[in-house]
Amino acid sequence: MILPQLMNHWQRIETENKLKQTYSMLKLALETAEVKHGEPDGWGYDTYVNITQASGDDLEEQKKGTQDEVNSFVNEILKPNLKMALDSEDYKKRSVFHGNKIKVFKNNKLQDLAADYKARYFILPNGASVGVFINDHSATEESSEPSAEPASRIWGHISMLIDTNGTSRPNIFGKDVFEFMFAPEDDYFGPYKKSDHQEAKAIEEGKTLREYYYTYCSNGGNSAMYCAKLIELDGWKINPKDYPWWKNKK
Repeated sequence: MILPQLMNHWQRIETENKLKQTYSMLKLALETAEVKHGEPDGWGYDTYVNITQASGDDLEEQKKGTQDEVNSFVNEILKPNLKMALDSEDYKKRSVFHGNKIKVFKNNKLQDLAADYKARYFILPNGASVGVFINDHSATEESSEPSAEPASRIWGHISMLIDTNGTSRPNIFGKDVFEFMFAPEDDYFGPYKKSDHQEAKAIEEGKTLREYYYTYCSNGGNSAMYCAKLIELDGWKINPKDYPWWKNKK
């Protein structure tokens, strides 16, 4: 029992360190870009979309974003300020982020994540891999725009999926794959989170933010995208007593 416990301990420490280190590298790249290009809301990546002005194919294109937009963000914002060990289309074909290769725990079973991210992929010198794509949601309560009318806006952001051990397995959300978000309009970069409005509502209901995000993270499935936020709230530490992933023996 001692050897498995030691392995879990060091794996936990390695994941913590790599996650925080990779986040810091990406954050520094964004801050450096801000010095050159000005405030992020002026970079031209308007992920807020008024869906009343679009329909059909135009709506879908606006919602999903295009590969050109993602490549522009990586080439103009990240790459000049971030050392990459590997960044090529060849890597895309074997990336853990391509197709349905990311796994999630749902109903106590390990399943493929039903997503095909239109992303740009690269590996950092520390061995972590990153997938960048434009994410969006059509939930009005998610919008930070106070003037948003019901069902009239899409709240979107640029997502960055960090795999702390690169192309190595297990490629599971909340275990070695974690989602971060960059919202230019709000000048926010950090772990994937709920809106300020939803967080405030949870606090009004008597919950702490840790309790709030622990519930989401422990639910598994797509909710595991909130596990990075839980780790941040714990001081960038994975709590061995109750962090959901470390309890799962699969």
